[in-house]
Amino acid sequence: MMLNPRYDETAQFLRQRGFDRATAGLILGTGFGRFVDHLTVDALLPYPQIPHFPVSTVPDHAGNLVCGRLQGLRLLIMQGRFHRYEGYPPSAVTFPVGVMHRLGITTLIVTNAAGGLNPGFVPGDLMVVDDHLVLMGGSALTGLEDEVPRSIPSYSRRLNDMAFALAAADRMPLRRGVLAWMLGPAFETPAEIAMLGRAGADAVTMSTIPEVAMASALGMQVMGISCIANMCVGADRPPVTHEDVMATVGRAVDRFSDLMRRMLPMVCGQPPQKGDRFSG
Repeated sequence: MMLNPRYDETAQFLRQRGFDRATAGLILGTGFGRFVDHLTVDALLPYPQIPHFPVSTVPDHAGNLVCGRLQGLRLLIMQGRFHRYEGYPPSAVTFPVGVMHRLGITTLIVTNAAGGLNPGFVPGDLMVVDDHLVLMGGSALTGLEDEVPRSIPSYSRRLNDMAFALAAADRMPLRRGVLAWMLGPAFETPAEIAMLGRAGADAVTMSTIPEVAMASALGMQVMGISCIANMCVGADRPPVTHEDVMATVGRAVDRFSDLMRRMLPMVCGQPPQKGDRFSG
């Protein structure tokens, strides 16, 4: 597949500033930004300083591209993302994924805060995404000059199985399910929640799916992890604010970080260091 020359221009700009030789990429959604605190940071640039990058406008999205080391592994991390509801077209939302691909990234971990639709979930649960639903019409993927609809798995079974094996070994609770994508920025209505549940969704978010579609089309192996920030189902659900979502996800970041500390060395062909265990 061919990419717009802007991807090469941005990738070259970043190489010259130390954002190369990374082994995996991560996109940190709402509340996940604190994961960067677990890294040794080698390079950091705010999005407005990067050619052709959009600007993140959502509270708690720091809006930084970070190159750092975890367990000695070099990672390229988006500390905050872009959303369709911010007014950006799909090609802008997915642009950083194309840049990561040009920088040699072959594995992408995508995170988000999500509303729980599965009544067996509780706020703070981490859910590995098995598949997704796009019910807004049209394609989640644009930005490739020769885009062709394809029916291919978007999420790596190898990565998902690895995560569950590690979690089971350390008795870390980990859910799995189908993620639905809604445009936002408003939370879903009761009727929309009922529709999504009947369609088979276990959680719903306002992001992630365009980035996953782009990465999958480019041949990257992808893993999606949602933090259940609030429950959309059940009796007497209190109103939810953005601050509530950030607080709930923030409490789950350490568990996510422990999972990445164990998992990423295996993904990149290195054994995890002895003594690394989940913090619970």
